[in-house]
Amino acid sequence: MLGTMPDEKLARLLKRPHKGVEARRILLKIPKFDAKLHQWTPKEEALLGTMTDGKLAARMGLSRQAVAHRRQRLRIPVCFAHRRPWTPEEAILLGTDLDTVIAARLGRAVATVCIRRQKLGVPKRPPQSPRLQES
Repeated sequence: MLGTMPDEKLARLLKRPHKGVEARRILLKIPKFDAKLHQWTPKEEALLGTMTDGKLAARMGLSRQAVAHRRQRLRIPVCFAHRRPWTPEEAILLGTDLDTVIAARLGRAVATVCIRRQKLGVPKRPPQSPRLQES
């Protein structure tokens, strides 16, 4: 009877817990009754990771979880709305001055600049020691 009706209905009929019926169906690899699985097209898959999962889900009329699951399954990295990609011009500046100075110039967090510099293997610029004044 598994998969011939919703798990909730079968659980009531069999006087069993809903989760128990669901677990047994999944264990036996029986598809969910009347499952409404989205058939992904190559065009839709190409959109994964280009915007946040929530934004794409709203655009496609799917749940955020469905979009996230497909993106993860295809090993596509998540897109964060608050992150902006590094430009080559910004990357060239790394290591030319203190991370704090570069962060202020680029409008980025110091930690972000430090992590990017390390990721690219750019050595840290040592701080300038103050000149000793002769008396």
